[in-house]
Amino acid sequence: MKYTTPIKIYLFKDKNKVDISIKVTDELVNGYRFKIDEFEKILNYWKTGVEFDFDGGYLYVEYKKHGPRPEKVPSPYVRFSISCHGLTFHHRLSYNDMLQLEKDYFFQKSNVMYWDQNV
Repeated sequence: MKYTTPIKIYLFKDKNKVDISIKVTDELVNGYRFKIDEFEKILNYWKTGVEFDFDGGYLYVEYKKHGPRPEKVPSPYVRFSISCHGLTFHHRLSYNDMLQLEKDYFFQKSNVMYWDQNV
């Protein structure tokens, strides 16, 4: 089955965890797990930039209005970089992808999802 959305999120309230999957290709996604407070820190500060260490990894997320130097062509994107166990993944997400991620998170936080049956 192909992945159809750029980002998927699952909020596990009973485990204090947020799982996100970021699409790389139609057949491959990278999955990440955060504590709820870590994920909310990302949502609160991604527009200005946020970085922190987590469970043996490092995360950096920031909204960029221009592409890299020297051209600096207007090309807005959200840099979502994660380092863990000697590997670093640099994802480029759209501004709208991040807004949708926020919307999906707060919907799941405010509603009972099918995986929340024990909550």
